[in-house]
Amino acid sequence: MNSELQTCSITEVSDCLDLTVACVSAHPLGTFVASGGEAGTKVWHLPSTKAIPGPVGALDRGITTAIVWLTRPNDEEEGLAYGTEHGGGVNGSEISAMAYDTNSGQLAVVHRAEAIHRFVVDVGMIPRVIKSVAIAKHWPQAVAFVLKVTVHS
Repeated sequence: MNSELQTCSITEVSDCLDLTVACVSAHPLGTFVASGGEAGTKVWHLPSTKAIPGPVGALDRGITTAIVWLTRPNDEEEGLAYGTEHGGGVNGSEISAMAYDTNSGQLAVVHRAEAIHRFVVDVGMIPRVIKSVAIAKHWPQAVAFVLKVTVHS
């Protein structure tokens, strides 16, 4: 690992990354990075360059296809949400993307069953459905939260 001006990059790739990596997410503080793919969900502590235990059962539903860190301002509790090729979505369909908004504590999940879901993540890190929308003949590939800016003149 090289570190310069508090920027880290991994220069030695672990043997477990010989498989395809489908998604990567950096922790907001830059101390961890998580990856998902054929090997399931893997997590590394960047300052030590050591792999740490990832989510239990992360490979049970197939390839990890989406991953995002769940953090909240002024709260030490944090988590890692991941989606797989077989799961979590309606009809066990592949989760294709996830996004998390730290200010509102909301999680957005899209999957290949023509649907987009929005959750609020409670203090116990449990997602509670706010809204789900199905869009016929649409297979979403990405999702994001957009900051609404109001300009007063």
